Parts: sequence; structure tokens; C-alpha cells
Amino acid sequence: MPIVKASDDADLARLIRSVAEGDRTALRALYTATAPKLLGIILRIVQDRGDALQEVFVRIWQRAGSYDPNGGTPIRGAQAIASFFADLRAKGFKDHKITVQDATTKGDTLILTGRWQLNGPTDGGDTQSYGGNWVNVLERQGDRWRTVLHTWN
Repeated sequence: MPIVKASDDADLARLIRSVAEGDRTALRALYTATAPKLLGIILRIVQDRGDALQEVFVRIWQRAGSYDPNGGTPIRGAQAIASFFADLRAKGFKDHKITVQDATTKGDTLILTGRWQLNGPTDGGDTQSYGGNWVNVLERQGDRWRTVLHTWN
């Protein structure tokens, strides 16, 4: 896919679908089209801007397969991701890690379980490690996967 300037929601939706298929060129085009707006959100919230923007696009790369064009504009989801990670970083949280512990398929259903961890400040100003469990349940629909459940504690 040639690099194009995505000018509307249809272009962005097409790029996200291509990213879901593992198209790195589409990810580059999506970055070119959306990074300035997403960086603007991040700049208002956090200091280590480059890391936060990179984390947004890593998350988009990982989750593009669950994109639902009926769920709103493509940029809205990216803006929500950018705000979430920028807020965490602004509060001093860092070193976010996700580990997959098990992946089980049952027909057209994929069940993933694992652990999450990040480091951040306590009320007293010290640094503490926070963590918990997560579960993702995905359902195959044709050549795509749809997120049925995403939960963590």
C-alpha cells in the first residue's frame, strides 16, 4: 500500500484495517496522518512526549484487529488511547508491562490470560509496583477477531 495522506474517516478506517492485517506501511501512513493531533493531546498532559506517543502507536498496532468502524470515528479511539497513556505518565506511572500467561482456543473463540504491571508513585511519594490479572476473550468473525471481553483487576 503506498503512503497516502489520510484526509477523512474512511481513509483512517482503511489504514486501521490494513494495520490489523500487519501492514507496516499502513501503520507509517496512519502515524503520518494522526501523530500531530495525538502529540498535541500528549503535549498538554505529559513531559516525556515521545515515549507516550510511541506507546499509543504500539497499542494501535496490537489492537487494530479489534477496530469496529461502527463504533465511532477512527481518530476517537486513538485519542482515547493517547489520553489514557499521557494521563498515566503525567501522574508518574511508567514501565507498563503485559505478559501473556495462557492462550486457549475453543472453536472460533480465543481466550487469553495474563498479568499486567507498572511502576508509579504512592501517596507518600515513593515508587511502588502495581499489578494484576487480565483476561481477553476474542471471537473470530471471518478473517478478523472481535473483542468480546477485556477485563483486568
